[in-house]
Amino acid sequence: IKNSLNQFNTSYYLNSLKQSNEHDKQKLLDYIRFIMSNELQLEKYKCSIALLSDFNIENIFKLFDKRNTGTINHHDIKATLFNMAIYASDIEINALIHAYDVHMKGYLGFGDLFDMLAPYDKDLRCLVESRKPIEGNMQVSTSLQLIALLKYIIEYEGKLNILRSGYCTLVKKLPEIYAEI
Repeated sequence: IKNSLNQFNTSYYLNSLKQSNEHDKQKLLDYIRFIMSNELQLEKYKCSIALLSDFNIENIFKLFDKRNTGTINHHDIKATLFNMAIYASDIEINALIHAYDVHMKGYLGFGDLFDMLAPYDKDLRCLVESRKPIEGNMQVSTSLQLIALLKYIIEYEGKLNILRSGYCTLVKKLPEIYAEI
């Protein structure tokens, strides 16, 4: 999974976006391929972890919501990730919140975290949703898969955030690009 992220050279892509040339169509296609490829990998990862019987998002939410407020803010995410040996930057955490905070509140609620971790596959999503909280901790193998999933999501959203900053240039050129397609 990580290989597909590493194959995409973010700085090269941003520099090429700044240049106006005949390769705009290819840049758009590369951007779309990057997103589609990584969304597919992310879904596979989510489906795999969803099949584990002790994977429960309610328990994971409580892991992040140490203050018992029903919300997860920047500090909660950073502290919990740090405890999992995931050292995300403030920029990466902000990108994560921005990506999954659908109501733009500045924090994540349970539904936001559920959407971040649950697969889109309807049957597996229902399976994860129907699970009751478990007593005790997840199995080590499930915890390791959760950590790997969170690392992937953070890295992916971080790269997408960087690409979005250069995306504005490409958006202005979309009418020309679509006319050629």
